[in-house]
Amino acid sequence: MDLGATYIATTMAGYTSNRQMTTGPDFELLEEIASCDARVILEGRISSAEHLNKAFDYGAFAVVIGRAVTSPQTILRDLLKGLHS
Repeated sequence: MDLGATYIATTMAGYTSNRQMTTGPDFELLEEIASCDARVILEGRISSAEHLNKAFDYGAFAVVIGRAVTSPQTILRDLLKGLHS
């Protein structure tokens, strides 16, 4: 932010050797960045209303929902996980 960034996004969280992949969104990273008074955009592994609510509760300025709405494989997998046997 000191160098002039308007936003900081969590896009690559878990995709580099610097940070372990989380099962869902990296809320810990979101909180860490938000605590620095930065405008944080949460991106990555958001797939439920619970994730959205938690994102804003933890200080997200905005949320990017990608694969959860654009990938038929992901949508189908998540739907099937919720079926009763």
